[in-house]
Amino acid sequence: MELVDALPLDTTAQFPGGPSLIALAETIANLECLKPLRRTEKWWSDNGISVRSTLWWKPRGGAPFAAACMKLLARAGFPPCWPWSAQTEGLIAEAFPAAQLCSWKLPFKKYDGSNGNDVRQEIIRGLEPRVNFGRFRKVVEQTADALDAVISSFAAIAAYRGETAPSDGDDAIVSREGWIAVHA
Repeated sequence: MELVDALPLDTTAQFPGGPSLIALAETIANLECLKPLRRTEKWWSDNGISVRSTLWWKPRGGAPFAAACMKLLARAGFPPCWPWSAQTEGLIAEAFPAAQLCSWKLPFKKYDGSNGNDVRQEIIRGLEPRVNFGRFRKVVEQTADALDAVISSFAAIAAYRGETAPSDGDDAIVSREGWIAVHA
């Protein structure tokens, strides 16, 4: 994050651009393709989930989002981030709602928009043993973004309680690249 924080800002935004994040990554590692995946992303891709590369910057690219997130974390004073920090106060964890849903054996595709209403209903029914939606049920029924926010909270719970699903066991990769927190 310190290296990303030092990158020049894009001329049209307050964040480094995707290409500058990619150039930085190329100085650190040999990028083997145009859309490289971190180990955590590859793990979920191999398990059937559509994953966006954090180092792709063209249409639907993840690099601008990754650069902006890291810059915001730097501006926030580098709060503790899981799995790099064992501190629990103010801990930030990377969430991936589709991975969480997949791990719970719930539908994780095509639940956005009006065509996703039935799938969202199925997901909500599957979450009811874990979540009391109360007066917010209507909101999560209406939009995948609200449902994703609820699902993402489980990444924070898992990191805080030490209840994350195990990684692939390569601690050196995890300590360099991070890992997506999924509630076990």
